[in-house]
Amino acid sequence: MLIGLIISIALAVTFLCLYVCAAQDKASLNKDNEWLRKQRDESSKAPAVTQTTEPVVTKAVEDTDKRIMDKDAVMEAVRANGYAPVDEDDYVSFIRGDYKFAIIVDRFPFVAVACGFNVEKKDWNFNAVKKAARNVTERYMLGKVLFEEHSDDDNDLIFQVSAIEKQYGHFRNSLENYIGVISDIENSFRKEYNELEEKGVAAAPDSDIHLPEYAQKWEA
Repeated sequence: MLIGLIISIALAVTFLCLYVCAAQDKASLNKDNEWLRKQRDESSKAPAVTQTTEPVVTKAVEDTDKRIMDKDAVMEAVRANGYAPVDEDDYVSFIRGDYKFAIIVDRFPFVAVACGFNVEKKDWNFNAVKKAARNVTERYMLGKVLFEEHSDDDNDLIFQVSAIEKQYGHFRNSLENYIGVISDIENSFRKEYNELEEKGVAAAPDSDIHLPEYAQKWEA
């Protein structure tokens, strides 16, 4: 008899607890729904955002996109870094400030990012240019300075960084780093060139560093 009474009391307490919990859950759900309704109402009253034509810069912290590299991936990576890509057959170009950059897109997974200039003989000491290009290239593992002499007013000077890029996400996140390396190479070259020109140091005839065939089509 006593055991039956204890069991009845326990069941009653259990049902009472369940009822209270259900009531609390319902109240909490109603509160959440009310908050969501207010947020929806406020959003509908907010002024529309004007769409601009400025590029949106997207820089992921982690490499989570494992897509295989191809030309479309390169162009998407350029856009993700805030630039406007231009499809130029075997390379993709884009403008950053006053500089034009080119990315090779026909030798995956090998990728080269480069920035080039047209230099005239009347403005440069070509012996110092060749020597400086060789010296700077020897100091960089991934970067190089390339020079191709054509005529007095049509010569190419290229600053390039090369790497193996197999996945879109890694290349997208590395593009600004490559641009930074190119900037560092250019600064090193100019410093080396100025020092050589001041000293009157001439390059040996065999010290020329020529542009590879694919780079000879790039226009600075």
